[in-house]
Amino acid sequence: MRDVFAGNSIGGGTSARVDEFEEFIHTKMPADYRDFLVAFNGGQPSPSSSLYRSGLELPGGSEIEVSQFFTLESSHPVVRNLHRELEKSIGWLGMSSICIGADDFGNLICLDCETGFVEWLLLEERFQLDFARTFELGVRLPDFLDKLEAGAYAAI
Repeated sequence: MRDVFAGNSIGGGTSARVDEFEEFIHTKMPADYRDFLVAFNGGQPSPSSSLYRSGLELPGGSEIEVSQFFTLESSHPVVRNLHRELEKSIGWLGMSSICIGADDFGNLICLDCETGFVEWLLLEERFQLDFARTFELGVRLPDFLDKLEAGAYAAI
């Protein structure tokens, strides 16, 4: 699994911390995501970009973007915490899904722990609407990470 963070991963994930998170969510996560957490523990795009583009499109033509992957760290100043994000999003998620990242608009990158497939959760909560829609992206986490490229705001 390649390092998509170019030096901006949180690091410091351990198998024990991942085990604790699995206990918290009462389910086993796919091995690919466990490995991702141990290796990188979340992070943001490299300093030369504010986001990553996935190359995967949703109906309507919008491309999936990622501004951060959540971390197990409880008090990181910028990257959001997995536990808190899961608790905030529990009403929007499927029974076997967890949120693992987000775009700049508050939509969530999710992972279905049963199938191992990455999902994108469109949240219209920010517009005071009670609306959410999940799109299955049809890829597993390693394929999703391999497709990520620096986005439109890359420094020249």
